[in-house]
Amino acid sequence: CASDTFRLADDEVSFHAAQLSMRLRNWLGAHHGPAATSRSPSQEPQVNEKTNTSDVDNGKQPDGRIGLSDAAAGWHDWNVPKVTTVRATGWEIRVAGQAVSKMEELMHEYHPSETGGIALGRINRNRQTLYVTDALPPPPDSKHSPSCFVRGTKGVRKATNAAERCTGSTIGYAAEWHTHPRGPSSLSIRDFETACDTRQKFRGSFFPAVILVLAPSGLVAHVKDPLSS
Repeated sequence: CASDTFRLADDEVSFHAAQLSMRLRNWLGAHHGPAATSRSPSQEPQVNEKTNTSDVDNGKQPDGRIGLSDAAAGWHDWNVPKVTTVRATGWEIRVAGQAVSKMEELMHEYHPSETGGIALGRINRNRQTLYVTDALPPPPDSKHSPSCFVRGTKGVRKATNAAERCTGSTIGYAAEWHTHPRGPSSLSIRDFETACDTRQKFRGSFFPAVILVLAPSGLVAHVKDPLSS
């Protein structure tokens, strides 16, 4: 995606991509039948548990890259939480499992009061899809009550800037989120007003205002799209 500036050489990328491709093919064969693979898991080369290299100076070349003359690769498996998908006014919002878990934990922590914060992620305008990768906790100057949540602003800019800096501006501010710990599983009149106010802050851009609400029954969303009629 950024080959000209990426610090890993193309042949080194291909080395790892080929191993990943074989690993994926074997996994598909084990879970979806032999038609998905041309090689059985028993034919897979044995590798070490941990990725390591044994090049001179621990594999580090003068330019800072890792050599592959003696490279070995290992594999670790992770269970990836299920993505929650909600739809609103023509948009699809895909919320990572870890983000939903954080929202749920904070909802229980602040119960019976409402809580919330901002969500981080990225937008794909062509697909009308919003990808939420993380849910941040409420800023310290936020106000919580059983009937209302007012998000504070302290530390918000710093958090979004940090996310953008770490991801090359791929991840940034994505949405507002808050809880309805006692229901309803729908947006209140104030929530719709917040969406309109948020959209005004993005005036002149194509960025939609997105409100996520977590209730005991699940997530709901509202999108205020500047390009919608």
